[in-house]
Amino acid sequence: MNTAVATKRAAMILSLVAAAAANVAHADEGMVIWKNLECGYFILQMKAGYGLYEWVAGPYPNDGDVIEGELKTPGEHRVNNKTADVPTTIFLDTYSDKRAAISARMPNHCKAKPDYKPFEGS
Repeated sequence: MNTAVATKRAAMILSLVAAAAANVAHADEGMVIWKNLECGYFILQMKAGYGLYEWVAGPYPNDGDVIEGELKTPGEHRVNNKTADVPTTIFLDTYSDKRAAISARMPNHCKAKPDYKPFEGS
């Protein structure tokens, strides 16, 4: 094998490994600790904070489900529900390291539901 081809092949393999590592590094993981099916919102607890999400499509997450994907970037994301082993689409409303900040951002239409159980912040 000529050295130019070997060098190109090695560079290509390194770039593929770097791209795969970058994708893994951006994947966050959180557990569903609160949900309200009536209003379509749920809260994930992650190592560094909490996220308030709106369910968009796919199976609705259940309490205790582990969700993996892009969880801290605002907007809509297709993520993986590792517990159910299915993809779902969610929309990040807000992310914070404080429970109280998440509780304060709960939409009013959720609070107005008769079965609403507040997410207490402290």
